[in-house]
Amino acid sequence: MAQVRLWDAATGKEDKRLPDDLSGPLAFAPNGRTLACGRGQDAICFWDLRAGKEAGRIKLRPGRDPWALAIPPDGRSVAGACADGVIRVLGFPDGAEWATFRGHAGGPACVAYTPDGKAIVSGGGDTTVLVWDLRQVGKR
Repeated sequence: MAQVRLWDAATGKEDKRLPDDLSGPLAFAPNGRTLACGRGQDAICFWDLRAGKEAGRIKLRPGRDPWALAIPPDGRSVAGACADGVIRVLGFPDGAEWATFRGHAGGPACVAYTPDGKAIVSGGGDTTVLVWDLRQVGKR
């Protein structure tokens, strides 16, 4: 487990500390107000950084813990490169599975949204980079 500390870049002083039981990957929303993070192996938590408190949680099935997370520009979902080798796009705050993508031999290691939020880019241990067009999913 690790502790997440937020620092004010202008002053260099610590601004907030989040609870000690956070673990795994972290992803800031593009607006800088929300942080997604792994919480053990069974959840992704979302933190309202202004309030310094948890704003939501998505429960995960066993074996689907994320190795990497990304939040799109609209902040309505989260993409996870999951331990079971699948990239999942989950709605926020309800956790509905919007899309799944498979294609990396050995699974995905990292994930990011394009600046326009219309695609996801993933990298895998197989040294490939794949681009997933979310417009083809019909959920965007």
